[in-house]
Amino acid sequence: MEGFISSSDGGQTWTAPTLLAGPMSLNWLPTTSQGLMVGDFQSLSFAAGGFHPVFALAKRKVGNVLDEAMYSPVSGLVEGPPRYTSDGEKPVPNTHSDHRRALPRFVCIK
Repeated sequence: MEGFISSSDGGQTWTAPTLLAGPMSLNWLPTTSQGLMVGDFQSLSFAAGGFHPVFALAKRKVGNVLDEAMYSPVSGLVEGPPRYTSDGEKPVPNTHSDHRRALPRFVCIK
């Protein structure tokens, strides 16, 4: 599945998730030397007051013919009101990130 959720306050609150596409079945994906894969083709841009995600989506294959393409909402997505809070959340012990500590302002979820 492909979805969208955003935060305008550094991750203190989050909008409700928006489902963009899916679900997909694993047997609709191409087999590569590294296993089943949709590819690592995904982006999110902000322009004209909206978020514009681009993502791969596979559809049911017919015989051995695969059907996978890139999609993006035509009008873009706008940030809705905060619906969820991270108050009371605690870090998971003994974990670390390879990214800087700042939280993203928006996240695309699969």
